[in-house]
Amino acid sequence: MDTIPAGMTPVIRTGLRATLALPGPVLGKMTDELPDGAELLTPDQRFLASFLGKAGAESVEGIPVELQREQTDGSSAIVGDRVVTRGLTVTEHEVAGTEGPLRMRLYRPDSLGDRPGPLLVWFHGGGWVVGSIASHDRSLRALASQSGVAVATIEYRLAPEHPWPAAPDDCLAAWRDIKARAAEFGADPERLMVGGDSAGGNLAAVLCLELNWADEPMPLAAILIYPVTDLASKTDSYHQFSSGFFLSEEKMNFYRDCYLPDDSDRPDPRVSPLRAQLLRGLPPTYVATAAADPLRDEGEAFAERLRREGVEVELERFPAIHGWFNMTVSPTSRSSLGTVATKVAALSASPAAVV
Repeated sequence: MDTIPAGMTPVIRTGLRATLALPGPVLGKMTDELPDGAELLTPDQRFLASFLGKAGAESVEGIPVELQREQTDGSSAIVGDRVVTRGLTVTEHEVAGTEGPLRMRLYRPDSLGDRPGPLLVWFHGGGWVVGSIASHDRSLRALASQSGVAVATIEYRLAPEHPWPAAPDDCLAAWRDIKARAAEFGADPERLMVGGDSAGGNLAAVLCLELNWADEPMPLAAILIYPVTDLASKTDSYHQFSSGFFLSEEKMNFYRDCYLPDDSDRPDPRVSPLRAQLLRGLPPTYVATAAADPLRDEGEAFAERLRREGVEVELERFPAIHGWFNMTVSPTSRSSLGTVATKVAALSASPAAVV
């Protein structure tokens, strides 16, 4: 998506929000024809896929990484409507990374008061290459406000400057530091959860595997939003939704190659958690996928493996495109995020919580 002057962002967002609120039949007449699979989407998500396609959001060819990052943060301010949030205290912190401190933003509902409460540690998406605290600010404010659970998000190191395993190493170091300093963040160390979207969902799943291998306490729960779970192969959904639905196969190939310059690393379970020998012992997990998304099948395959190995898991597929978690200008996205918030609230209830 082309870089848009900051002053135009509210104007475009307001117009897009008004358009997406139109009745389905009206939106249908305004939506360009999409590839097969569009029937899986709600009318507002079909229009959003068309809008993003015309804006050039599906291709990264020839775009420098720094400009891609700028565009990601800028476009998130257009498709990420500021959902009504109430009673949040937002603070900035630093936590340990592998090679130095990492920036962390904490969204804490005022309803938690002074007592230690649950905390969801969130790893942002963006293909391990783009994405930031800024790109996910609107959705995480909404998640914290609607769930009543504090959310902490960190800025782990990004590829290609810092290829694998920099990101999972940072996430593990940050998790351990947050757990050790839980009281400082108003959190109960026994009620820490982990979550993430897309590449962040991959990092959350990998974190759970690493803690399991190290015989360290599991998170209370894991929240995985359209996670990447296998970079060593491509499922049917990769081919069905290779273009036309925002996250294209071209973009995923670019992100993968930035993150993993050595192809031989792709089957490593710290890259592809679906390929781990065992998943037994992982925490109760909520997996949410998008109906028209190259990553749909591998996310659902991960949920099925968890189920087969005795992990408590709930899988939910939303009639949306990849990225819906941040696209809260869409009614479908707002509703889906509300569902996730309800799940987070339920899973945070106590150390004995189950899905």
